[in-house]
Amino acid sequence: MSSRKINYTLPDSILLESPVSRLMVWQPEHPVIVVGQSNSPEKYVLMEKALMDGLTVMKRPSGGETVVLTPRMLIISLVLKSRKLPKSSDFFTRINSILIPELINAGLTEVAYRGISDLAVKDMKIMGSSIYRKPGMLFYHAVLNYGESPEYIASYLKHPVREPDYRKGRSHSEFVTTMEKAGITLSIQELISQLEMILQPILED
Repeated sequence: MSSRKINYTLPDSILLESPVSRLMVWQPEHPVIVVGQSNSPEKYVLMEKALMDGLTVMKRPSGGETVVLTPRMLIISLVLKSRKLPKSSDFFTRINSILIPELINAGLTEVAYRGISDLAVKDMKIMGSSIYRKPGMLFYHAVLNYGESPEYIASYLKHPVREPDYRKGRSHSEFVTTMEKAGITLSIQELISQLEMILQPILED
């Protein structure tokens, strides 16, 4: 079986064509590797391993670093359609200011905003996010690692060319943790419902 490099076709790709603002909180059906818009798969992905295991490698429209998505993760995808959109930095801040109290209430007592848009427990990353923009549209998506092994993620990715200061050169397996390990008290389905509820008001502004 071969690894396939294709255009972005994950479930939230439909938001890019939506005429109105929309939110999706979802789980991938199977593992897939997603490369940031400016990234080269050969520089960021251990292609021989991906090839051997038959994983699809696709490129998303937004920037940011390459990620491995699995059913043990949650994806927050949101598109805003408006003639007046917030700055990307302001939108990252707003989303994280909504997520942090919810995650603290769910048991992640030491979760904090780190880097440009990450969330971390102490100095261990649990969420990364990115934004794609064009006139009249802002497309945001974030990856929350509910329970996927950092070692599994590390088995497909090379060390990134760019990294946040708080990573300090650590490997993926040393840098990433899971919400389960950090003490979350909600099931993955309960968390989906909570995130849908607390983020929906953003669409109504």
